[in-house]
Amino acid sequence: MAESHIAHAQRRGDEPALVRALGYLGEVDRNSGWFVESAMVLERALDIATRRGERRMRVATLIRLGELNRCRDRFDAAEALLNQALGASADPDCADYLHFALQHLGKTLLDAGRLQDAVETLETALAVRRELGEPSLIASTEQALAVARAASCKRTETG
Repeated sequence: MAESHIAHAQRRGDEPALVRALGYLGEVDRNSGWFVESAMVLERALDIATRRGERRMRVATLIRLGELNRCRDRFDAAEALLNQALGASADPDCADYLHFALQHLGKTLLDAGRLQDAVETLETALAVRRELGEPSLIASTEQALAVARAASCKRTETG
C-alpha cells in the first residue's frame, strides 16, 4: 500500500505526500526487520523534507531514523538524530514533537545502558505527556520509565 502511495505522489509531483508515504514505508520496513530498506527510504524522506524546508516532516523523519538506529543497536547514531529532533522541537511549529523525541531518546539511553540519563529523559517526557493528557502516550512512557527505574535499581543492588 505504501509503495502505491509513493508512486501516486511521485506521479503528481506531491513531495509532501511523498515524504509521508516514505515515512510510513520506513516504519513498516523497520517493524518488519528490514533495516537496510527502512534506512534507504527514511534517508530519502529526510533529504526531501530538508531540501523543501519542511521542518515538521524533517523532525518526524529524524525521530523515525533515531528509532531505526536504536533498533539496530546503533545507539550513538540514534542519540545524535534524536538530539537533532529535540533541538528542532524548540521551533514553535514543531513543539508537538517534543514528547516523541524525548520518549525515543529515553528508550535509546535505556537500551544503551545509560540508566540515570534514561530515567531523567523519560521523566521529562512523562511530564510533557501528562500535560497533553493523552492516556495511551502517558501509559507508554510510564511503561518505559518503569523498566528504566527497575534496571537502575537492579544495577545499584548488584553494582
